[in-house]
Amino acid sequence: MDRIFLSWEHCERTKNLAYYLGAAPIFIEKKWRANVFSLACSYCNCTLRTWLRLGNYKPKIIFSHNLPPFLVLNVYLYSLFTKTPFILDGHSGAFNLKKWRWFLPFYKFIAKRALFCVSTNSDHYQLIKRWGGQSVIISDIPIVVDPKWATTVSSSPTIFVPCSFSHDEPLQEIFDAAALLPNVTFKITGNYRKIQPDLLKTKPSNIIFTDFLDRDAYFSLMAAASAVLVLTTRDNTMQRGAYEALSLSRPVITSNWRLLRDTFAESAIYVDNTAHAIAEGINELLRNYEALAHASLAQKRRRKDFFLQKIQDAETIIASHKL
Repeated sequence: MDRIFLSWEHCERTKNLAYYLGAAPIFIEKKWRANVFSLACSYCNCTLRTWLRLGNYKPKIIFSHNLPPFLVLNVYLYSLFTKTPFILDGHSGAFNLKKWRWFLPFYKFIAKRALFCVSTNSDHYQLIKRWGGQSVIISDIPIVVDPKWATTVSSSPTIFVPCSFSHDEPLQEIFDAAALLPNVTFKITGNYRKIQPDLLKTKPSNIIFTDFLDRDAYFSLMAAASAVLVLTTRDNTMQRGAYEALSLSRPVITSNWRLLRDTFAESAIYVDNTAHAIAEGINELLRNYEALAHASLAQKRRRKDFFLQKIQDAETIIASHKL
C-alpha cells in the first residue's frame, strides 16, 4: 500500500482528507479510561497495533493525525528506521489545548523532520515555518455528498447543532438562546450524557438531543435543517460541522473568529458567544435565508477550488521529494 493515513480515533476529517490524498485511512481507536494505568495500557495497545499495521502495509508515505503525541512519536520512529517520509495533519488542539502544551517542543522537533505539516490556519502555518518546517494550509475539506441524504429543507425553522460537548462549546449560551426562540427547533447531536446535571436542567423544550447518529442519519438531518450552528470559544479552531454544512450548501451561524470569517465569508452569520448574540444571529439568518442559501452555494464552489489547489500544492511537495 503506497499511502496510509493513521489516526488513533475515528475522525471524519481524516477520512475525507485521506480520500483526496489517495491514502487508505487506518483508524486504531483507543479506549479512554478514568485511571492512569488503564489509559497507559490503552496507549500501549495502540502502539503495538500501529507498528503491526505499518509492518504489514509497508507504506511509501505516511499521513498521520498529530494527536496524541504518542502516535506522532511512533510514526517518527518508524520513519527514522525505514526512511519513510511522513506528513502530519495539524489539528489545532495540538497548539491550543493546555493539556498538550508540554508537547510543543517535541512537535517543533518533529515538524522540521516531516515532509510537511497540514495547518488549518495561517497562525499555525507561520509557526511551523518559523520552526523550520514546511506547511500547507488545508482548513475546510469538502465532503463527498451522498444523493440519498435529504435535500428538502424543513418547513419549520430548524437549527442543527453538531456537538461533542467539549469545553470550548458554549452550551449554556446555546440553551439560553434556544429559550429566547421558542418557535425554533434545535437538534443537538452527540453524547448528551456528558452534560452536567445542573446544566441539563436548564434545557428548554425546543431542544432535541439526537444522541449519536450514524453517518447517513447525521448528514440527512444536517441537509434538512434551516441552518447549522457551530460555536467555539477557542480562536484558530476550524469548525468541521461548518464546512460539512457548506458542502451541503447549508447556511451557517458560527463564532466571530478571523479564521471562520476568512473561510465562510458571506455564507455565514458570525456571532459572539452570548445567548442574545446567538439568538439575534439566528433571527438574522431566518430573515435573510434566501440570500444566505445562495451565498452558501457560491462559497461552496470557491472553497472547493481553493481546497483542490492546496491538494495540488501538497502533491507538488510529495513529487519533489521523490525526485
